[in-house]
Amino acid sequence: MKVNNEFIVNPQISFKSRKIPRYLYHFTTKANYEEIKMTGSIFMSKDYLSQKKAIFLLDWQNFMKRWGGLNAGDDAPFLSKKTFFEYLLKGKNNNDITVLRIPTSKLNKDSLFIRSQDDLFDMSVNYKNEYISRNPILKNLFPKLFDFDTASNAKRYKSKKQSIEYIYINSIPANIVEKIGTKNLSKQTCDNSESLFDFIEQILSKSNEINSLYIYK
Repeated sequence: MKVNNEFIVNPQISFKSRKIPRYLYHFTTKANYEEIKMTGSIFMSKDYLSQKKAIFLLDWQNFMKRWGGLNAGDDAPFLSKKTFFEYLLKGKNNNDITVLRIPTSKLNKDSLFIRSQDDLFDMSVNYKNEYISRNPILKNLFPKLFDFDTASNAKRYKSKKQSIEYIYINSIPANIVEKIGTKNLSKQTCDNSESLFDFIEQILSKSNEINSLYIYK
């Protein structure tokens, strides 16, 4: 839905259990969001490990429930919500972050994949010296992290209580994207779990997703 050329949220959101979530979420900077509106698409970026181009998306409930805590340290580089938000800063002290919601019914299911963040974390811890892009040793040990797994297998990962990341191997048209909110994120915010929770709360404040937030506080 668009009003005055601005994407806005649909207040009626259902969080029913299903093989593939009804909605997936993309975190980006406000500047990137403005570029998305101008170009008409979310474009793919390169994944460090596999060197494949893709758009990386989150299942909101899985992110809140399974992706570690808001105050996890450096020992959880891939599982921690804290380190996820730190990554969004990309070395800056602060940045305006925008959350986008994307209906999976509008996506090409053949282009949608997943991978386990738990496996990615285990690999980074147990194979620190081998953790380089396109490493054939790691590809043999963890093929689903390099070639990914089909999104229809998400329920299997969830049954194992794993944190998962969705991967879309295609561009996403801007006209199916809904903006949830924008909020400034700072390094100081990431350093404090209470402040980080407040950041999430405020960026979701005008969306129905706010109702699911308190379940996982």
